[in-house]
Amino acid sequence: MEFFKTLTLPQVLAHLTDSGITAAHFETVSLLDALGRIAASDCLAPEDMPMFDRSTVDGYAIIGRESAGASEAIPGFFQLAGESLMGEAIEQQLQSGQAVYVPTGGMLPPGADAMVMIEFTEKMDHETLLVYKPSPPGAHISYRGDDVRKGDIVVAAGRRIDSYDIGMLAGAGYDTVCVYRKPKVAVISTGDEVRPVGEPITFGQIYDVNGYTISARLLELGCDVVEKALVSDNYEMLRETVETSLAKADIVILSGGSSVGTRDFTARVIESFEGGRLITHGIAIKPGKPTIVGKIDDKFIIGLPGHPASALIIFNAVVKPLIYQLMPHAPTPFVIEALLSENVHASPGKDTFQMVQLYREGSSWHCKPIYAKSGMMSLLATASGYIHMTNEKEGLSAGTAVDVYLLQEVRL
Repeated sequence: MEFFKTLTLPQVLAHLTDSGITAAHFETVSLLDALGRIAASDCLAPEDMPMFDRSTVDGYAIIGRESAGASEAIPGFFQLAGESLMGEAIEQQLQSGQAVYVPTGGMLPPGADAMVMIEFTEKMDHETLLVYKPSPPGAHISYRGDDVRKGDIVVAAGRRIDSYDIGMLAGAGYDTVCVYRKPKVAVISTGDEVRPVGEPITFGQIYDVNGYTISARLLELGCDVVEKALVSDNYEMLRETVETSLAKADIVILSGGSSVGTRDFTARVIESFEGGRLITHGIAIKPGKPTIVGKIDDKFIIGLPGHPASALIIFNAVVKPLIYQLMPHAPTPFVIEALLSENVHASPGKDTFQMVQLYREGSSWHCKPIYAKSGMMSLLATASGYIHMTNEKEGLSAGTAVDVYLLQEVRL
């Protein structure tokens, strides 16, 4: 039997960091397609926003000081002098004692410096407006450039664009945005016992949980899953699928086929390619020791364990840092400090990852370890996150403050 060539987690991460893998190139996409993408350059406002002084209410534009002292008992009198039409510029100069009707969002006439809300006015006749409440200069007005000045950054380089950013970009007139290309990843599930979802299965078979879980995580991180394949335990078929995936992916992820069993071909496939080499066949980590990390030319091949929880742990510990090297300005993992509800044991000499569930108790966060076998899918759905105990730890005592790494990315 061939023994694992095992590295520690820090050693593996050092290989990934020193690999020379570089950030993805950028591309220009339509505005809506920019949702969830990372801006590759600063998007600057080409003009002031708003581009003109406008009203924030339905009412009348006036010279504010002329409404001083107005009340229901002694209203102010103004001469009606037309209206400002939506979407049209108004060039009419407002004279002393005049009032011009302006709808919400409409342009103020030159000379006006206040808006009086329509509910505090009354038309006495076709020419006279009564004002029952004073509106000081600046009241109910959004001045040119109040929102954004010309040349200001609307969306900064490195920001993951959300729906609110889309609104800002639309307001600035952007119909396309320069973004970083998504990392392209291929996901290959292996095993005679693994069947596609939607097909009937028999005893001894399982559905392709890992293929869908890992693909979904990649999509959540902003990757492009360019290949999702399911291959039986057949060396030639697996090698052919890996070769096809290498032609279109930056990273290839395999699930299953990473142990030293006689029908596990991942390591053999990697080494069969010219320029293929194993970095490690095993990581000193729990769970997930039978993990393969290799390279074919300049592309990484990661062989994940077959058990879903183990595969997810390795994905977060190894694959995600690798992906983030292809994503400039990648988000920082979101961590919550919590108190352990009970003792947790670790495996000396191994980095140990323990799934936990967060809960509030008073003003503090607490976390409860979740114990389940690594093949149990319910562990993935019930866990809030995990704690990481480095290889020199033998465990942690109840009441210890720990960092809980959330399974989902959160942007603050």
